[in-house]
Amino acid sequence: MNLFKRKPKFIYALSGCEDLLQDKLFDAYELVEYIAKEDYRFQRDYLEGTVRITKMRNNAKRTVYFSKQIHLPQGEDTNWLEELSEFFTKKPLVFSVEETVPDHSEKEDSQVREAITLEEFEQDPQEELKEAATLDLLSIKASSEKESEAAIVANQVAAPVETKFIQVPEDEFLSLKKAVEAQTREIAKLKEERLQVTEEVLQEELPLPIGKHSSETLDKEFEIDVNQLEIEASSDEIVQSVLQSTKAEINQTLAKFVETETEKIKEEIKRLDKRDRIEDDVTKRLEGEERDQMATMNHQLASEKDQQIKEEKMRHQQALQAIEQLFLSQLQEKTAAIKDTYRKKIEQTIREEYDRQTEELSRILQGKMDELKIRQRAMNTGLKANFKEALANFNRGHTQVIQVVEQKKQCSPIDLWERRRVKQA
Repeated sequence: MNLFKRKPKFIYALSGCEDLLQDKLFDAYELVEYIAKEDYRFQRDYLEGTVRITKMRNNAKRTVYFSKQIHLPQGEDTNWLEELSEFFTKKPLVFSVEETVPDHSEKEDSQVREAITLEEFEQDPQEELKEAATLDLLSIKASSEKESEAAIVANQVAAPVETKFIQVPEDEFLSLKKAVEAQTREIAKLKEERLQVTEEVLQEELPLPIGKHSSETLDKEFEIDVNQLEIEASSDEIVQSVLQSTKAEINQTLAKFVETETEKIKEEIKRLDKRDRIEDDVTKRLEGEERDQMATMNHQLASEKDQQIKEEKMRHQQALQAIEQLFLSQLQEKTAAIKDTYRKKIEQTIREEYDRQTEELSRILQGKMDELKIRQRAMNTGLKANFKEALANFNRGHTQVIQVVEQKKQCSPIDLWERRRVKQA
């Protein structure tokens, strides 16, 4: 009975590859399964990429336990459980981010393919080839200038450097630099071998006991060799001047060659360009894959779940029992804590609601009392006004009666004798 959903302890972050559909996972076995599926998908769809996997603690600090960079695809024979075994660690490990690639040459080819696109090549291929040809000439020129004196080098190199600048990518510059250094070392080596051969020939031709005459002869021969070296140096300068004089012709020839090859490449690209069918083909293929994947997803997930549970029980039966016991104890503790919390919360809520309603009733009664007092004052005021008016009317009527009687008394007094006589008659 799963009453509470536990927060995952670790996060497995995936970064550096846009072709991956997910960027984080929460289980090591899920990580192994996901990487294996993505490796198969990369092989099937002819994709390549480098992904960096980082295991972090799922808290505010995000403590990194392990990180590794791998290249996809690796191949069907790759044991991903062994390849990603470090991500099952429970403690932080010492690591350095290293890329796991199947073949160095394939990696370099993919980097070259990623470095230039079809649109970039179609924009200005002649300029790139001209720059490469110019760099080759410059490397030949630099190797020949190493043999001449410093003054000649300054005079011959200063003018071109001031008037022409070429933007070269860093990797091409490093490769050209290495080639120039290799040529320089080769020239120095040839000079050393030439001197060694000269010394060996002289030593073979001279007898073992060397006298004064022999030493003079040896000095003369060395002078001849030095003169020959000077002549060779001057001939190198002539070669250099010839190279400079033919530079324009070489550039013209290379430009024609570049133009011809560019036209051929454009025609080939136009013939091979099938990008107008990419949308329909990819949509149809991926929709079919989506239907197949949706049809087999439930069955595959259920089978994988049962298989993983079976394997985990076989390897870690005791660990599963301990986890179950820990879960039950935590469930009981948390259930008791939640019940106690809600019991206290119910009592507190009842008290608060009782106090609130009592206070509200008190306010209502106070309002009613104030309303009754206001009505009482209004009634008293009204009654006083009514009684005052009635008393005034009574007094006014009573005064009128008294006045009438008084008038009658004064106007026609009563004669008792007359009345008695009338009565007797």
